[in-house]
Amino acid sequence: MARVNLITGFLGSGNPPLQHLLSQKPATEKWAILVNESGEVGIDGALLAESGAILKEIPGGCMCCVNGLPMQVGLNMLLKQAQPDRQALHDWQQQDPLSRPVITASFGRIDAQLLRQPRKNQQALPQPAHHHGQPASGLAALTLKPDARWRRSLNQGQGYFACGWVFDSDTVFDTIGLLEWVRLSPVTRVKGVMRIQEGLVSVNRQGDEFHIETRSSSPPDSRIEVIHEEEADWNALQTSLLKLRLTFV
Repeated sequence: MARVNLITGFLGSGNPPLQHLLSQKPATEKWAILVNESGEVGIDGALLAESGAILKEIPGGCMCCVNGLPMQVGLNMLLKQAQPDRQALHDWQQQDPLSRPVITASFGRIDAQLLRQPRKNQQALPQPAHHHGQPASGLAALTLKPDARWRRSLNQGQGYFACGWVFDSDTVFDTIGLLEWVRLSPVTRVKGVMRIQEGLVSVNRQGDEFHIETRSSSPPDSRIEVIHEEEADWNALQTSLLKLRLTFV
């Protein structure tokens, strides 16, 4: 029987702890992760692609929105195909922390021993205030249409608005310009996995906290998403992002 852990956080802030926990995964264990995030672009899945775990993405809304056939199919497929020792549910939405232990951590560095603790709060969870947005599009993250070089997707939920872009594998971005775009964008949250001349850069910004990681291998495509409390000027952000492409038709 697989052990199950729910890893969640405000606007996807559960991602750094999950990445840190995966770095502590015992070599003898097989872990599977069901990734649920606000938008349809599928950033969290790309960030975890080289984690050593088996992934299944359920994009397009918070877990209560996609809790239905897509959620059930994704979870059942993951358990059947992977037969994991541990199953992690990675949910993007904000959770009510009341009556739960508080763990102080820096940049998501938490002890993996926490995963082995039994559930302490046996009370029924309250229904959170919720704003339904666009319905989930299915089991897969956003993909490009045939012959398309890039594509944009808009989404909203729980009082937040999201705009994401996907670019094909031939599109390369200017590294310095891209990092400045991420740092200066007037939004609450930016996350992405982008192709640059040096290979790959993953960006994860929440407020003033900005994490960057580079790798020499190139991703299969580029994906980036911004999230804000209100609708931002998506067209202006898009125009400045498109100008950072080094190769495009």
